[in-house]
Amino acid sequence: MLDKRWVEPYSLVIKWVPIGDLMVDERYQRALRPHRVEHLVTNWDDYSSGVIIISLRADGRMFILDGQHRVHAMMKRGVSVCKCEIFEHLPDWKEAQIFVNCNVVRGTVTKRDVFRAKVMGKDDLANIVAKVVEEEGYKISLHRGVHNPKEIAAVGTLEMICSPLNESSAPRLRRVLRCVKATWPDFSRALDGKILLAFAHLFRHAPQIHDERLQHRLSQDDPDKILARARNLQLSIGGQLTTSMMCIMIRSYNYKLTSNRIAEPMPSDHA
Repeated sequence: MLDKRWVEPYSLVIKWVPIGDLMVDERYQRALRPHRVEHLVTNWDDYSSGVIIISLRADGRMFILDGQHRVHAMMKRGVSVCKCEIFEHLPDWKEAQIFVNCNVVRGTVTKRDVFRAKVMGKDDLANIVAKVVEEEGYKISLHRGVHNPKEIAAVGTLEMICSPLNESSAPRLRRVLRCVKATWPDFSRALDGKILLAFAHLFRHAPQIHDERLQHRLSQDDPDKILARARNLQLSIGGQLTTSMMCIMIRSYNYKLTSNRIAEPMPSDHA
C-alpha cells in the first residue's frame, strides 16, 4: 500500500469500485501501452495484482493515480470491480506527486512521463524547463525518436542543463535552445540530447564565445555530420562523446581566427 506520509492529511479509505467509473487524467498520467496491457492479461495473477490507487475528487469523479494498465487488463478479462485505495479531495498537483512517487520508485515510467508529472506537481526545476521550452517555441515530446524540429524528447538532458537550480538555470537553457534553433532550424536531429548537452558544456567551458559566429560556422554542416565527426574523434582521443563534440564545434569556430581563439578541452574534461 501507499505510504500515508505522502498524502497526509488527506483521508484514505479502501473499497471495491466499479471499473467503469474509473478515469484517467492525461495531464500527468503516462500514455497507455497496449503491449503492456496484453502482457498483464496473459500473465494475470489475482494474488499479486495489488490494489488500484485512485483519487475521489469533490465532484464525485474518480481518477487512477497508480494502476492504469492493471485496470485495462482487468477490463479485458471481464472483471467489473476492483479493490482500490481511495484518497479523497486531493488537489490535482498532489495527485501528480503521488503518481511520481508510486512510479519512480518502481521504475516503470519513462523520463518524459515523470517530467510531465513533475511539472504538474510543482517541481521547481521541471517548471523552469517547461517554461523556457515553451517560451522558445518548442514543446516536450511524449515519445522517443521524434522527427519534428519543434519537439524535444531529451527531457533528462534539459534538466541536466538547468542543474544546479539557481538564477542562471533558465538563461543557460535559453542560450542553448536559441543557438540550436539559429544553427539548424529545420533539423529535428539538432534537438538530440547529446547535441544539446555539448552546447551547454561548450558555453560553460567558454562563456565568452560569440554565439553568432558559432551558429554561422556550425550551420555549414548538418548535425548528423557533427555527430559522426565527434564519434570518430572520440575513438582517436578517448574520453566522453560530449567532449569530442565540443572539440569539433571549437575547431569549426576557430577556423581562420587569428585572435580570441577558444582552447579545446582535454579528453578527460566533463567525464
